[in-house]
Amino acid sequence: MEHAVLQLPTGPILWRVETHGRERYLPGRRYWYENLNRQPFGLCTLQLTLAGEAVFREAKSDHPVPFGYAMLFAYGEPTAYGLTDAHTKPYQCRWLNLHGAGLVEHWNALRRRHGSVIDFTGSGLEERMMELASLISPEQASDVTRKARMVSDFVYWLIDWAEQRLASRQSSVERAVDQMLRQPTLAMSLKTVANMFGCSREHLCREFRKRVGQAPGAYLSQARLQHALRLIASTQLPIKAVAQQSGFVSTHTLARRIKQATGTSPMGYREMSQRRA
Repeated sequence: MEHAVLQLPTGPILWRVETHGRERYLPGRRYWYENLNRQPFGLCTLQLTLAGEAVFREAKSDHPVPFGYAMLFAYGEPTAYGLTDAHTKPYQCRWLNLHGAGLVEHWNALRRRHGSVIDFTGSGLEERMMELASLISPEQASDVTRKARMVSDFVYWLIDWAEQRLASRQSSVERAVDQMLRQPTLAMSLKTVANMFGCSREHLCREFRKRVGQAPGAYLSQARLQHALRLIASTQLPIKAVAQQSGFVSTHTLARRIKQATGTSPMGYREMSQRRA
């Protein structure tokens, strides 16, 4: 039997370290890079300041990158970085270029949530970068799957570090709102979430509406409905499993919401979706 094969873009598929380096620049020496036309498109860079300070330019705004901070960017985007006339001290950095299918989407998700300049003071980031840099030595050349796992672990460590720093600065109710936004299909009531984070249900509702512009009940109901509709249309999961995976307390509740939204039953919606495909 022949199988359709998804055509992936050319270039590295497994995540890998492309290049790395450690550099030092003196004041007055030109050091400025525009990323828009750099190739290969989508190559992801992490650059940690070891001494001095650089600047990262994004959306016409300049962001300082002092000691212990790192800038994250990708080739092919309208950002820039380097030193300006205002910088009077030597700048030293360590950088990594990472590449692979889907990596830039992870990179940009991290940046959308935490910004392109992140404080890594006290994290041990440089040691982790040096460990990754060793992956492109000749002795490591053959073990590409191990390299990919290590790069993946590194990227998720960056995300974990940024999340922990964010959580340490958030109030309990802010963390509760984050939980609901990031995992709307968890079958938990507002009261349960509020109790979990040590805040009142009323305070949680006010903070959620303030941030999202919508009541939490309405937001969660719509998010769960859309998730259920995707599962019904694209899988053959039993409706009970769809309800469980979408955060509905019962198949009856799911069926009622689908009827309200589409005018048909869950199975009717599945049949209709399959006819359209």
